[in-house]
Amino acid sequence: MEHVELINRIIEAENEAQRIAGDARDKLIALPAELQEKTEIVHQEMRRRAENRVEQVRKHEEQWADERVAALNAQLAEELAALERMFAERRQQWADHMLAMVIGR
Repeated sequence: MEHVELINRIIEAENEAQRIAGDARDKLIALPAELQEKTEIVHQEMRRRAENRVEQVRKHEEQWADERVAALNAQLAEELAALERMFAERRQQWADHMLAMVIGR
């Protein structure tokens, strides 16, 4: 009986080894598809993160441009006001000078 039991154990061990080897083969066969799926997920996440960064940069650049335009408009308004003050202050002088040039004084 001892030999029969030993043979049964050997057969059982062989069957278990075959099952483990079959599972390993199945996993190995499925690995490329699983790897492709995980790679696609990583690529999608990279694209999503890149799009978010681009959007953040776009918003930042638009804000910077708006601030720059506002500063330039303020500077232009100041310069225009200064020119208008200068014109108001010197208008009579220029008019008198031009009249003198025209009539020859």
